[in-house]
Amino acid sequence: MYTISDLITCKFIVSYDTYHAFSDWIYTIKGWRSTKPYREREDLPYFDKALRRAGCAWPTNIDCFVSNQYSQPIAILEFQNANNTEVAMHCNNDFFLGKHTRINQDGYIQYDNDVRRWQSQEILRVQSGLRLFIITWSQKSTDFILKEVDVISFPNLPFSKDWTKHGEYQRLMHEVANTRDQNSARIIANQFSTYKLSYAAPVMSQVYKYPSLSAKDKSFPYIYYKYKNLVKGLADTLPDLFLKLID
Repeated sequence: MYTISDLITCKFIVSYDTYHAFSDWIYTIKGWRSTKPYREREDLPYFDKALRRAGCAWPTNIDCFVSNQYSQPIAILEFQNANNTEVAMHCNNDFFLGKHTRINQDGYIQYDNDVRRWQSQEILRVQSGLRLFIITWSQKSTDFILKEVDVISFPNLPFSKDWTKHGEYQRLMHEVANTRDQNSARIIANQFSTYKLSYAAPVMSQVYKYPSLSAKDKSFPYIYYKYKNLVKGLADTLPDLFLKLID
């Protein structure tokens, strides 16, 4: 482990002999150890799989962070490429709720949601106290969307505690993402729970909200924004717009 304090200074700190020891160190930084199974991908490097088995996976990468004139970080930037959709049609909450499905090796429907991805981003936002911005863009377009995250309410999925209810929760979120089905949304609001993240050093905690859930108090499972702006055909205005937003 090295600390890089500037462009020409690199200081050795410590080394770890096992993946478990390194995973324990990651936990002290994240304040978070997963108690739920990971959705494994076959193409994951051995390094990542070993850390996951040890209980604390490698944290998410930061696309970019912004500093002030004193080199103090003030914001985190997440870039979303919308090449597979039009920029204007791209919706983070569609992916968060599991819009897409696939059939797993056992022949069952697998709901591919972005809950873990955004959990990692929210850990960074909450733990650091920095603002989190999302820029949606595409190489095929001069449109962009600039957003600032307010808070994220995560679905409290039961996993192995109740696989039937777990699957039902995912199915309902999938229907909301695809059709905006109000009946599915009401069932989620009245029968399921969510949680938000709260940090008091050195521990990251889950704060649960039980029925009924509502978008008004930001307890329905969703990524909520302080700011959201779709700009069409004016990609060159993004830097000025962003600077005004963080000023």
